[in-house]
Amino acid sequence: MSENGTPGAPDELRVRLRGEQVRALYASDRRVVITSILVGLLAAIVFHLQQPTGPAAAWGALLVVALAARGLLNGWRGARLQAGHDPVRALPAYLILLGVTAAVWSLGPWLFFPAANVGYQGLMIVIWIGIASARITALR
Repeated sequence: MSENGTPGAPDELRVRLRGEQVRALYASDRRVVITSILVGLLAAIVFHLQQPTGPAAAWGALLVVALAARGLLNGWRGARLQAGHDPVRALPAYLILLGVTAAVWSLGPWLFFPAANVGYQGLMIVIWIGIASARITALR
């Protein structure tokens, strides 16, 4: 609101724009989750073939569970957003679930590269976090 009590157009526009951005994140998240599950399973299979006694299967299973939970919870919240719930209040939940899946993705380099390859681990962490959280740039 402006000083004279009339609605402030820039602030209202900013809130409406942010709401539409959050709705768009939730609306497209199902496709992203399905793609992430497929890419994660492919990565787990490749690393399992390279190190059959390594933790690739357990990491792949953890990733699928985290992504499936994200897909279900975001689908439920997305339906609530379509029913008129406040999209700005839904953003923190989206970011938390995105952070959880990014954390599971970033476990991979520590599990799949020997401890002596710290540079490779760091590079893979940066790449995988970027893949898992690239969508958040849509909010800027």
